[in-house]
Amino acid sequence: MKKFLLFIVALAMSYSLCGQIIISAGLDPKMAMEGSSVYSPTSSLDVTLKLIFQKKNYELGLIAEYCDIKYVGYGVFANYLIPFKLNSDYVKLELATGLEGGKLYRYNLEENKDSYWTYGINGEIRYFLTKSFGIALTANMKTREDLPAQYPTEEHDKFRFNGTVSFLVRL
Repeated sequence: MKKFLLFIVALAMSYSLCGQIIISAGLDPKMAMEGSSVYSPTSSLDVTLKLIFQKKNYELGLIAEYCDIKYVGYGVFANYLIPFKLNSDYVKLELATGLEGGKLYRYNLEENKDSYWTYGINGEIRYFLTKSFGIALTANMKTREDLPAQYPTEEHDKFRFNGTVSFLVRL
């Protein structure tokens, strides 16, 4: 697995040699205000970090998620990118959509670590306030095989919707 992740990082870095790099840090506002479910009704910190490598109308990226309800996730994504300059000398607005996949690690009450593969689709709207700084709204729908084991009496769909609000830095 470590060799695979190293390969993905090398591939993404080589992909970006002629393009842009963006760093993104975001929070899930629903989790911050309401919590994740009836079993966890208190607010929770759910942070998503992305390293995005853009070239022309495509991007590859690495994603890491942390939630204080005992899970972390790592993955990769590939998006199609539609940039808009909007009467500016730099790209002010970007629309991105694509696929993502990765692995989620959940820690149970006995501090054992369980792992689950996850995959899904995503969409993102990015608006750059300056040439280097921006904000983004992200929506994704992905599998969450860990939820039935974590909350056995709750009904679960195969795919789960998630949204984040992020701050961006374009390097």
